[in-house]
Amino acid sequence: MRGLTAGLGFAVFAIATTTYADSWVLEASGARVEANGSATSDKAGGDTGPIKKGRDEIVLKGGSAMLRDLAPMLADAIGKDCPRNVNANLIAVGGDGNESARMSFAWAIVTEVAFPAFDGSATPASEVTLKLEPQFPKRVFQKGAVAKPAAGPEWKKSGFKLSIDGLDASLKAVKQLGELKISQTPSGGSCGAATISDLGFAIPASDTTALAGWKDAKNGVIDYVAADGSTILKVKLTGLKKKSQTAEGGMTKITASVEAVALGRK
Repeated sequence: MRGLTAGLGFAVFAIATTTYADSWVLEASGARVEANGSATSDKAGGDTGPIKKGRDEIVLKGGSAMLRDLAPMLADAIGKDCPRNVNANLIAVGGDGNESARMSFAWAIVTEVAFPAFDGSATPASEVTLKLEPQFPKRVFQKGAVAKPAAGPEWKKSGFKLSIDGLDASLKAVKQLGELKISQTPSGGSCGAATISDLGFAIPASDTTALAGWKDAKNGVIDYVAADGSTILKVKLTGLKKKSQTAEGGMTKITASVEAVALGRK
């Protein structure tokens, strides 16, 4: 996918050029992943210390490889202390496979992870969105061919498993899973608790017996699963509270709030 950004997000260096890239490679926490997307910047800042003017943000979209290989980083980065522990390089790769630009940054903050919605079909899964707020960004002038990161396993819109304490009998037939978004906004050196979107899912109306007794908060897990059966990422859900239950077209749709999450491969 061809990406276009204003100076590859290097507005922090007041570079007025425009950078094109056929793909992006993010090197972070020992992982190298290919992503579609762009680095963006709202306002100019400085290149000698933490960004103080506006909010500069890198937005990347990727599939199973990005989510799987960055799982350790994401597990550490989403939390109440908002750790600034992401040191990375963002590389713009041209159509010839050579590096066209690079941003190196330290102590970045993961501001959002958005998981796609699933409908149980065999079509390819949508992309995961990852947002980073870089600190201490530097433009590095470097040329040469960029080694292509390993591709991830095939991931389809049926590639998920949802389990909730006491409701697994009903959830064996879950057909749809809504988008899940986790975000945290840096303020005064910390983020506070992460903001988590409601969890939505749908099951056949004939399988809702266990849902009638769901009145108190429960815990659950979402397993994002590749076509080969391997786990891409596991999201542990704490404090699930049912907000609504509606029937539509032979399906029962549930919406639940989520108090907290933990990300990992196990």
